[in-house]
Amino acid sequence: MLTGYDTIIRVTSGNTPAANNKTIDRLYTGFVRMDKASSVSNATGVGAATDPVPGAVITYDVTYTNISSSNGDANCVKLTATTLVITEDGLAGTNNWGTYTTNSGTPSDSGSGVVVTVSATKYTDSVATLAAGASGTFTFKRSIN
Repeated sequence: MLTGYDTIIRVTSGNTPAANNKTIDRLYTGFVRMDKASSVSNATGVGAATDPVPGAVITYDVTYTNISSSNGDANCVKLTATTLVITEDGLAGTNNWGTYTTNSGTPSDSGSGVVVTVSATKYTDSVATLAAGASGTFTFKRSIN
């Protein structure tokens, strides 16, 4: 989803060839970075505090960050992401948490996103706008069967 290429894009005016601007120092195929993390909390009394045993709870965090930045040039435009939708499907791709866990609590977003439970194994988080440098975390919990 996110690939950065080290380059400088120089823009020259078609009307005034002597006028130019170096707009950014990186070219992105995307400018919203997502980092996923999970942790286990085991309060069942069986095994250690982080052992993934039946009844333990896995907390999934998806942190999204708009990495658009300026190179210091006053004419450089920072990008705002609009209509960002993050989908976590426990049965899609290499995910298997939909098979081996059940919902444990209400999913949330620390930013401005709105989380919807689509089905027993699928969540979406919709963020209307994400300004340059802004971030949030989409969190959901699952109990191990």
